[in-house]
Amino acid sequence: DFGFSEAFSTAFDLSIAGRSCRNGSLPSTRWELYDSYTRRMLPSLAARATARDLAWFMGENFRPILSSAEYERITEGYASELGAPVTVIEEVSRSGLLLVEADAIAFEHDLLKDFFRAEHLLRGASGQVLIDRLLEPKYAELAELVIPNITDEGTIRGLLSHADPRLLSLGFRGGLGPLAQSVIRQQCSDLLLKTRDTLPDVKI
Repeated sequence: DFGFSEAFSTAFDLSIAGRSCRNGSLPSTRWELYDSYTRRMLPSLAARATARDLAWFMGENFRPILSSAEYERITEGYASELGAPVTVIEEVSRSGLLLVEADAIAFEHDLLKDFFRAEHLLRGASGQVLIDRLLEPKYAELAELVIPNITDEGTIRGLLSHADPRLLSLGFRGGLGPLAQSVIRQQCSDLLLKTRDTLPDVKI
């Protein structure tokens, strides 16, 4: 079984799990954890779309904090594009997902921002384009949140061929979803069989 402490490795992960997993049912991936939590805190589709766009803007421009005026200006533009009422701006700011000070606004934690960035990326890229994006240092940290959503095995294989040992270990134990786990375990099995055939004296 996939260990709880391995699935959620930061203090903030455990905090979110404590807030949202009250019935004893634990998600197997970090993406599932944050998806469940953010949907509970921000159920409106328009508000979630605004949060995705906001997180993407902040990530693309390396802006961990925005002034209140800038936040209002940016999110008003997003609401207008969505055809949503301006009340969506207040809905996002009061959701509990943002820290709101006197004249500064930021996501409560970078992991929340990264979750919404990953959601934005998934809506704008797929296949080789998605693989290329996640190989860029700017987006590499989003892989753990993106991979559980990929249903194409070829894309999974392409991403995992460049993955670091930590990500592969996480995937082997199910922390990147069942498809990634199946691909990694099959690759391990193939490697062991190849090793056995190459070195007949080795017993596996």
